Amino acid sequence: MTQSYQKLEAIEVAFDDENLVANAGLLLVSTLASKLGLADVIADKVDLTGRVGGANPASKSLTLI
Repeated sequence: MTQSYQKLEAIEVAFDDENLVANAGLLLVSTLASKLGLADVIADKVDLTGRVGGANPASKSLTLI
């Protein structure tokens, strides 16, 4: 498993076009979810074994959030 040791707080975003949107605020939400350990909580609480598409519920839930 590959681990990333980058600090999310050190990301700097610059816009050169006033019509661009910064991923509709996804960076803020993903940073918060990462700091809260939301993927681990979902993985512990949600069990979809035996269901079609039930693999990796944490990853799939985070795409909805």
